[in-house]
Amino acid sequence: MPRPKSKRTERACLVCGGITKVLHMGMDVCRACTVFYRRSKGKNFICRSNTSKCPVGEECRKCRFDRLDRLAKKSGSNNDESDDSSDDNVTTKANLAENQPISDRLTEEPRSSLSPDSSSVQNSKPRHGTPLINKLSEKYKVMCDTRLACELSSRVDPPHPMRVYDRNHPLYPATYDSYNRANRIFLTTILQFGVAAFPEFATFNDREKWTVVTNFFTRFRTFDAGYRADKTFPDDMEKGFIGYTLVFSEEAINHFYDDCPNVGDREEATRIHRDRFKTNLRPNREAMRRIGHRHEEFIASLAMMFWSTEGLDVSPDVTRASELYKEIILRELHIYYREDLQLEDYAYRLGEVLMFLQTCEQRAGDMDKHYELLGLLNVFSDDTVAYRLTNV
Repeated sequence: MPRPKSKRTERACLVCGGITKVLHMGMDVCRACTVFYRRSKGKNFICRSNTSKCPVGEECRKCRFDRLDRLAKKSGSNNDESDDSSDDNVTTKANLAENQPISDRLTEEPRSSLSPDSSSVQNSKPRHGTPLINKLSEKYKVMCDTRLACELSSRVDPPHPMRVYDRNHPLYPATYDSYNRANRIFLTTILQFGVAAFPEFATFNDREKWTVVTNFFTRFRTFDAGYRADKTFPDDMEKGFIGYTLVFSEEAINHFYDDCPNVGDREEATRIHRDRFKTNLRPNREAMRRIGHRHEEFIASLAMMFWSTEGLDVSPDVTRASELYKEIILRELHIYYREDLQLEDYAYRLGEVLMFLQTCEQRAGDMDKHYELLGLLNVFSDDTVAYRLTNV
């Protein structure tokens, strides 16, 4: 006998203003907010407006979490799952069953120094159908924490370790030397990320690991920097990142080459840097803002970039792993849109996210040409990490 369709009326989510037909946490809260609340417990967010009073519907994670927390305490509910055995939950269970073998395979791996507690990934499997995205989110956070600590600790005047731990640290204007060191740190953490996130990556030989990592680095650096700049400088479109703690601005350009050991045409290099900054930074920031990647979409894009191995000189094993993980991440994106966001027609949004990967690839090519030009001016050399990678 066919299951009768739900006759529940649509209601506005008390947190984000979206539409929900199902009670979650015993209240009119949508599933997307419920999942966000569950995943965000124990995390420290910073209010984008610095007011802790962002309007309903604004994408400030701190205010969104605080509203959810207040509602949960007010209702006396500690249950962050749906209180309703609706068609949505039946669909979720069906999708989980379909993906169970892949989920098991992905989470059965040795513990590593970058994975202090892998049980949280395994325990989340019965609750939602995106185990790879969840896992990569954890590993990306570790990568960010490592970049942060290493960049700040390598400075001549490092902040107190407690300030680093609390993320109450200064941001520094980028210079040639600090940028070069930041890129070395970034490449090392990507290698660690690859081993911790993808079991197959650990089996590749050193040449293949380096090929995959450097290919990813050239694509991901501007994407990651733009994503974080939009979170850190939401009201200042004239700033960007070129390291985890290094800010690039027009003012910073004037002193970028002060600590550069290479003898070259610094005046012309500074002019080229300034022209590129004026031409590219704001359009790139605006493009990132138009897309407005949710965290899960950002992580899925990260995975797609990591496994963009087309045209690389790699073994069939690398190609097979690439195809496998891209297939899985696309499947989980479908599940995320259907189950977590409860979107029925998400094809356009998925297309936007995937097309932006092509934009990132184009930017990577433009950046390589920029570095080659700086190499001709003898300010960048083989000792410059980013430049050397363009000549591999």
